[in-house]
Amino acid sequence: MSSSTIIAGSVSGMLSTVAVYPLDVLRTHLQSQIASKDKMMTGTECFRKLLRQPYPEIPKSSPAIFHSFRSLLSSTGLNFLPLYKGLLLPLSAQIVYKSTIFTLHSYLLRPSKMGSTIDRLDPIVKSAIAGTLAGAVNALVWVTPVEYVRNNHIVNEGVNLSSFFQMWRGASLTVARDAIGCAAFFVARDLSKKMLPEPVNNPMAHGMCAGLGFWLVALPFDTVKTLTQTNEKQNAKWVSRITASPSLLYRGWQVAVCRGLPGAGITVWSYEKTLEWVDSRKTNKIMIE
Repeated sequence: MSSSTIIAGSVSGMLSTVAVYPLDVLRTHLQSQIASKDKMMTGTECFRKLLRQPYPEIPKSSPAIFHSFRSLLSSTGLNFLPLYKGLLLPLSAQIVYKSTIFTLHSYLLRPSKMGSTIDRLDPIVKSAIAGTLAGAVNALVWVTPVEYVRNNHIVNEGVNLSSFFQMWRGASLTVARDAIGCAAFFVARDLSKKMLPEPVNNPMAHGMCAGLGFWLVALPFDTVKTLTQTNEKQNAKWVSRITASPSLLYRGWQVAVCRGLPGAGITVWSYEKTLEWVDSRKTNKIMIE
């Protein structure tokens, strides 16, 4: 596997996560409310509630500058910290997330890596198959445990683990979401390269098309996964609500789209630019030697 794709995947994943993480938090809250006994809030109401949470107290022994900074932030009446709750783990995981997906995808597309029969298929179909396999492997190995911890940190204010393997709760849903979603991601990206007119035929636009493709097919799986991971007792409330109103599977779709388009756009753009930079460095090094 190429070190170039590993580096480019890591950089692209971290940049996109930092850019759109608040929308991930908002989407997770909206999804988890399906299991709540209280009235479900709109996206705007949920966003306002997050911003109105009080800032945490700072120990008296802390330097005075920390207390002054907290007072300054509190005076605005807005608290942006909840929008970044649980960021550290998924941000760190991006080092392996996108590098795994992009590296596996490019590796499987090489001739004979998926078998001579598949090699004869249309490139778009091959890309979809490679995306499915790459997304499934990444979801099973990395994404499930990371999102289990992240989702519970966001919704339940922490994680109580009875066993190590509890972090793989909702693994089948995560694998299904990312297998189907990554197939749609790469198909949408590849089709956009062929179909977009020249003025907008660029990596950012390709990524935005890819992000739209991912979330259109992945959101229902993502909703049920969030509910499964954050409701350990299998609360029947959300099951009955979704059964009565299947449209709830797409709860927060506006947030998912607003997150998916710029997030994937940044991912694809930064991936391709980083890949070009790394490869050019390698070429220059070889020429110098």
